[in-house]
Amino acid sequence: MQFLSSKQYVHRDLATRNLLVKKCESEWIVKICDFGLAKEIREAKSHYSRNGFAQPLNWMSPEAYAHKKYTSAADVWSFGIGLYELFSLGGTPYGNKTEQEIQKELSTEKEKLTTKRPPYCHQELFNFIECFWYYDASRRPSFENCVNELKSHLQRANPQKLKRLDGIND
Repeated sequence: MQFLSSKQYVHRDLATRNLLVKKCESEWIVKICDFGLAKEIREAKSHYSRNGFAQPLNWMSPEAYAHKKYTSAADVWSFGIGLYELFSLGGTPYGNKTEQEIQKELSTEKEKLTTKRPPYCHQELFNFIECFWYYDASRRPSFENCVNELKSHLQRANPQKLKRLDGIND
């Protein structure tokens, strides 16, 4: 996502269902797929809107839901939802809320989405993930910041794995 964002693209449907996972030798490779809703953001336009399509409500940022505004910051919100899915083994931060309750949650003016920490995520990492859910999109980290912070967490947790991952990007 850091690469897509740097090329001025928004995915608009970032979720774990749109990740392909493949084992290559002893390494797992994850690729983002389903670019059917992806769109290039032209310099003259700060966002892209769409009308008339079913929308992935659980992964939508407040501005995407309320104003149909899609930016890299909206993708960061969705990325945070995806991380929650991973660390909860398939849950969402909304728990068992109905569609109407989620719509109300996204429409309510507040600082950020609050939820319980997923069971397989340590508190320090969860504190960072919560930054993805500021209702003010300008307060969310960029994908570059996300990569750096996640690398820092991985460095502390498993330095050898990070070294192998850094070798992939070279």
